[in-house]
Amino acid sequence: MSNYDVTATDVALRSSYSSTGTSAINLPALSGTTNGRVIVVIDSANNATTNPITVVASGSDAIGGAIGEGYVINVSGSAIWLYANTETDNWEII
Repeated sequence: MSNYDVTATDVALRSSYSSTGTSAINLPALSGTTNGRVIVVIDSANNATTNPITVVASGSDAIGGAIGEGYVINVSGSAIWLYANTETDNWEII
């Protein structure tokens, strides 16, 4: 499994790891993120059906309102757009 920690300057993340195995994209804590920040995770290897990409929230942050659960990209060539709502500690799916 390959992991990547999102940096302060990342916006669009093209994950090619699905060509070789599963991977995880670790989001930054919303407490240290600018409200309204947008992050896009894309399956650029076009193989997420075979090797899913899991987007993981930090600590008690949520993705799409679900606390403690990652968002799994499991459709080849697909992407997820996330909006940082620091008022609700939620990465909203847009």
